[in-house]
Amino acid sequence: MKYNKINYFLKLINSKAKKKRKKTCFLIGNTKKKFANNFYLTPYRESQKTIYMGAIVNNNKTAKDIAKKIDGNVNYVFVDIEKKISSKLDILTNIERATKETISKSIIKNYKPNDITVNSIENFIQDFFIKDLRGVGGKKILIVGAGNIGSKIALRLLESGGLVSLLRRSKKKLRIINNALNIIKPSYTEAKSSIIYKDQLRLESYDIIIGCTDREVKFKKINNFKKHPMIIDVGQGMFSKNYIKHLSSKKVPVFRLDVESSLNSFIDSKISTENFFNSSFINNRGKFRLIKKGILGNSGDIIVDNVVKPRRIIGICGNKGLLKNLTVKQYNLLKRKILKNEKK
Repeated sequence: MKYNKINYFLKLINSKAKKKRKKTCFLIGNTKKKFANNFYLTPYRESQKTIYMGAIVNNNKTAKDIAKKIDGNVNYVFVDIEKKISSKLDILTNIERATKETISKSIIKNYKPNDITVNSIENFIQDFFIKDLRGVGGKKILIVGAGNIGSKIALRLLESGGLVSLLRRSKKKLRIINNALNIIKPSYTEAKSSIIYKDQLRLESYDIIIGCTDREVKFKKINNFKKHPMIIDVGQGMFSKNYIKHLSSKKVPVFRLDVESSLNSFIDSKISTENFFNSSFINNRGKFRLIKKGILGNSGDIIVDNVVKPRRIIGICGNKGLLKNLTVKQYNLLKRKILKNEKK
């Protein structure tokens, strides 16, 4: 009974996909949060290649039940490969295995929602400052909730020259994460990560504020914003309703992160490259040694799109993975000799 809604949406996305000649996908994501029915459905969306929807689950059994329901009813099943353990029960939630043990008809693909979220945050911020000559460089950035997503986006923004301050409830973990970020960031990156504690916080002093926590944080109200910060609530729960009203009265918008663009690109990319491991990597054609693009070849190897039926020459291997420079005349000669028997 509780899975009836899935049937409705499966019919919907299959109908739309048939009309638009696209593939169908179902994404099964993983969370530690508890909620009714142990799952919730995500909206159906459309990429260039697919129509897709998904479900977020919090245990292995629910993942298996949903996998049985969708197997064969969609072309692809994308499954969250992140493993989570309940600290109280010490139970491993491994929906990747639960799903792979169940799916036999649809094609399985892996994905990591947290990494897609990080890409979405970075792209959104970089686009926001696209007209600024320095971009993110020199911007004062506050990250509230320096956990998995918070620390990953902190590293990305450090690499772009952002001045990152981290806030987290656990001071011990905060110090460890801050030190780790400053160690693993590129050695020639001048920007550094630093620690900020709640009693020191002045929201009005930041250019960018990123909320990566789903817990409400009590901030002091600000009477005068000298500059309007860019605020993104990733966890969607950092601000109280009253504080959002306060920010709105100061004409400071709070952006809700939208991962759709990054997710669309990821899905289409995974489908485009799915046959990479299903075809040959190397093939000899006369005196030429053809290698598939994406393979590290020897000097002189010819890189092509398909080593069995090449349609396009990408280049010639040089030393240490570099490509040799080709003249137009050299390229046309190779084209005639290697592609002469192939249909254009």
